[in-house]
Amino acid sequence: MTHFVRFIHHFDWQSIGEQAATTIFQLILVSVGLLLVNWLGKKIIRHLFKRYKATQITPGTANRVDTIFTLVMNIFQYTVLFFWIYALLSFMGVPVGTLVAGAGIFSLALVLVLRDLFPISLPGRLF
Repeated sequence: MTHFVRFIHHFDWQSIGEQAATTIFQLILVSVGLLLVNWLGKKIIRHLFKRYKATQITPGTANRVDTIFTLVMNIFQYTVLFFWIYALLSFMGVPVGTLVAGAGIFSLALVLVLRDLFPISLPGRLF
């Protein structure tokens, strides 16, 4: 027997297959669940904004409501995407908590470095 064949026979292929099947099944379940949450959330957000525009809109604020609608939809979609990536990495065994903490520290450092580049009046220009 060659070294390669002995190396291949050394693994417990049944255990590896069971683990892979379990991980794939969990990922499919989470993906379907998050797709349902995404679909339902978008439907609710659209309904709420459509109802608001039909009842309480004043002249000149339609563009502002459309901008806020787009912003809310994007935040919702990226939140669902974040949770899907979090679940994917967790199922693969990656320590996601450490990555999230590192990203938070990096973001804080970036904000502290860039705060002097933007004038104080920037929030007034958003609307």
